[in-house]
Amino acid sequence: MQSRQIFFLLFTILACLFSLSINALCQDSSIFDYSLYIGKQIGEIKITGLSVVTKEEILFLIPVKVSDVLTLDNLSQIISTLYKTEYFKKVTIDLSLTMDGKVILAINVEEREIVNKIEITGNNALKKDKIEEVLLIQTGDFISDLKIKKTVEKIKNLYLDEGYEAPDIEYSVKIDENKQANITFKISEKKRYIIKSINIEGNTVIESKKILKVMQTKKQSKIIFEFNKGIYNQGKIEQDLNSIQNLYWSQGYLDVEVFVKDIKVTETEKEKDIEITISIVENEQYTLNSFAFYGNKLFDLVAFLDPKITNPGVVYNKIAIANLANRIRDYYANYGYVFAIVEVEETINYSDKKVDIVISISENSRAHIEKIIIKGNTKTKDYVIIRELMIQEGETFSTDKIRQSIYNLYNTQYFGAIDVQFQQGSDDDLVNLIIAVEEKSTGQFKFGATYSPGSDNSFGLSGSITEYNFLGLGLQISAEVTVSTNNDYLLSLSYLDKWFLGQPIQFGISLSGEISMNETYTDNNLDGEPDFDPEDLTSYNIMDYWLDEYTFSLSWGKRWIPRFSLVGYISTSLVHYHSVEGVTDTPYIPEFTFIPFVEFANGNDNYWSFTNSISLVARYDTRDYYLFPTKGYFAKLTLGYYGGFLGGDSQFTKLGIGLNYNISLFWKIVFSINSNVDFIFPQFDGQLQIGPENMLYVNGYNDIRGWKIKLSPYYGNTKGLVSFEFQREIVPQIFTVSIFSDLGYLLSQPDDILSLTWTDIVGTIGFGFKLQIPSLPFRLYFTHPFTFTSEGSLDFIKTSFWYWDITLTVGDIFTW
Repeated sequence: MQSRQIFFLLFTILACLFSLSINALCQDSSIFDYSLYIGKQIGEIKITGLSVVTKEEILFLIPVKVSDVLTLDNLSQIISTLYKTEYFKKVTIDLSLTMDGKVILAINVEEREIVNKIEITGNNALKKDKIEEVLLIQTGDFISDLKIKKTVEKIKNLYLDEGYEAPDIEYSVKIDENKQANITFKISEKKRYIIKSINIEGNTVIESKKILKVMQTKKQSKIIFEFNKGIYNQGKIEQDLNSIQNLYWSQGYLDVEVFVKDIKVTETEKEKDIEITISIVENEQYTLNSFAFYGNKLFDLVAFLDPKITNPGVVYNKIAIANLANRIRDYYANYGYVFAIVEVEETINYSDKKVDIVISISENSRAHIEKIIIKGNTKTKDYVIIRELMIQEGETFSTDKIRQSIYNLYNTQYFGAIDVQFQQGSDDDLVNLIIAVEEKSTGQFKFGATYSPGSDNSFGLSGSITEYNFLGLGLQISAEVTVSTNNDYLLSLSYLDKWFLGQPIQFGISLSGEISMNETYTDNNLDGEPDFDPEDLTSYNIMDYWLDEYTFSLSWGKRWIPRFSLVGYISTSLVHYHSVEGVTDTPYIPEFTFIPFVEFANGNDNYWSFTNSISLVARYDTRDYYLFPTKGYFAKLTLGYYGGFLGGDSQFTKLGIGLNYNISLFWKIVFSINSNVDFIFPQFDGQLQIGPENMLYVNGYNDIRGWKIKLSPYYGNTKGLVSFEFQREIVPQIFTVSIFSDLGYLLSQPDDILSLTWTDIVGTIGFGFKLQIPSLPFRLYFTHPFTFTSEGSLDFIKTSFWYWDITLTVGDIFTW
């Protein structure tokens, strides 16, 4: 009875409180009766409190628009969406009605403060720039406590990755009079861990040298400079244990145990020295008892059988079998079976130490590309990216085509990073292909210079500006200027569209003007032979002359993506030879010299003439990335027709053949061979009239690199080049070091190649680096010239180290 009375009393109290609450809600105008607004159409959206964020941004983010029907879920989503942006400290909503009964949605916000300055103090071990790379909050961002706290953890992890103890980090946020936030991170650094030695014990089958080689963790290596820092990183230690285990698994030791036995720390005044001992229990070796495929109905997979890893009785290589399964998985995916499941079923007989392997395959249905989604491009238009892809919407999924598509995109030089992601489509056999790109600067400045001690013609400058992706449309425009101490002045403008009318058709226009001072032999005694230098009877007297040349050209061709292209060029040039003031020599007129030069030699400085030509260039390219190729080859054939039915004073034909071959060796070293040979022949009717500047010559920049010595003949009608180069990327696609040797020859006539001797060949050896920084591809080489004796022995022309030449070229070498 007493309990019933207590229950009745409590019920009465709650009922009274509820009645009072309802009465208060009715009397309080700040509490909305949402039932008045829910289900009604939104007539207007007002946003107040904005200072930095725009109204358009808010309207884009919120899940409602004018004319939508208002729901409670809408209101909840508006508030949560706006808070998630971390732009606002406070978000409230007011609702009212228009005269016609529509909802006025008023969103009131209070913005967070903007970060004005970020200061980092106390960092002595790590540079400020390196720390700034991991900051999650930047100047111009809205202040965020969560981002600041995560940044603190990022900085601590950065120190750990660099081998230091995690520092103590304090941060402060000060709001100035302009309501802007100034953040200070105060770092109290601690000592650095340095690995002085790594000991391996318990290993009898695999020597310690091989085990240490597979480890990322290395001991400190220091003589004068610190070649290896000996960084201690716990995460890498764990990875190293797995790497050692995999090494043993590859040799059949499935029961191997690998663990860190001891870490000995010796603290000094400046650092903490570490001695790591890794212990290995090898146990017994396993062999393969049987191997089989199961479930493969589409492909027999016989080609994947490798006697070294799949024949019964061989040492069981767990890692190789896993790699084999991955290759089969890729094979299926390349034919569209991206959903194929390839699993290794391993049955181990622990008593006999034998393993039975079945690679089980569930082929499933073939996948097709439903949608191609482009992300990350702020400048480049979507269609510019999509047209470079080897696979399109509706086609069968193919890993090879996707891989080649990535190469195509990199070779446009529009992107610094490309990531490919996959997403389930609207059906089980449909896949959405997501291409996420990170654009880079496509404006490029090229600069070329050369310097050789003691040379009269030692210095020259050239520069060009090129925009490879004009307005994000994939159009190339460029301007080139050359100014040289050799009195060479060039200005050229060009336009190139590699996708004319949306097809893989190349269309280009170029216009150039050049005024250059050139050299030729003298013939002052008019005997039809070059004059010998009286001080050196092994060489000829040289005179200068001016050449003005203005050229207009068009290009048109077809590209068969990604390998083959065939492009034709038609050009016309206006040519004018005239004398250098103060030069009274008579130029030597070689055989086959064309009329304008003859007129100049006879004293006529006012003769202008036209040179017309058609060229055809065929290219075949299998290289992966043409600026830093690691595999593949490139072949090029050029045919040029000058004069003939086109008219003009030049009368000759030109043939050029080029080949570039690349192969990856060990330690990421790439060996490259570049070969080029060019010939100039008479016209089909036997005429051969050609100006000296159209003859072949060695420039020392992109043929025999660093060659500065004048050859005799100075110009020729046959030129050959072979280059051997070892390259290694230090920073992928950015920095490469190389060692090379270039060989070449220059001959008067094409048939002289049949009597080529050792003494006709010259060359250079050299070393240097290539730096592909944005907008400035940079090449610096140190070279030493050599020739050959008649017996084929090397003759190094300069014997002192200080006579090594420096060759600087900003641009691409051997990329054609």
